[in-house]
Amino acid sequence: GDGGGGIKMYGGSLSNSIVSNNSTGGTSASGGGILALDGSVTIQNVIVLDNFSIMHGGGAYFHNSNNSTIENCTFSNNVALSDTGFDGGGAIFCNESSIVIDSCIIENNSASRGGGISVRKIGTAGYGIHISNSVVSNNYAFSTAGGMYFDGRYSTSNSIIENVIISNNTGVNTGGVASVFGGNPQIY
Repeated sequence: GDGGGGIKMYGGSLSNSIVSNNSTGGTSASGGGILALDGSVTIQNVIVLDNFSIMHGGGAYFHNSNNSTIENCTFSNNVALSDTGFDGGGAIFCNESSIVIDSCIIENNSASRGGGISVRKIGTAGYGIHISNSVVSNNYAFSTAGGMYFDGRYSTSNSIIENVIISNNTGVNTGGVASVFGGNPQIY
């Protein structure tokens, strides 16, 4: 299909793996490394490296994937290419999903918006992401938010950033975290 260059998941778990050097094709392809659709996904102890998406989520794209977890993972050198106004998430793109991200390293990824992570719409659990005990560093946005991007047009205000090192992220317009149209995450 058009998404999930490496792995397409409709729920389930992935652990102790390396997902690398994958890409998506087609004009609407998302999830260069991993595409998680319509189900709860658990990803543990996985390295997501050198993946490419023509649209969203160079490393992973989550759509309607609630109560999902990413734990003890590294997302590095992933790219989401498109720049249509809503695209991004070099490492992770969250759309209509609720994802707990814990003890992860998100580094050296790039995208138009959210070189590291982009949150578009929250999931049914009432939040987009809850990221904790992690590092988001050295990511690049060729538009806005090198580190993390929260788009308030779609109710991302319930996302939580807790005990996260956000460093050396750069972008054409902003570097670390950008929250637009009221998409204000809670930062602890």
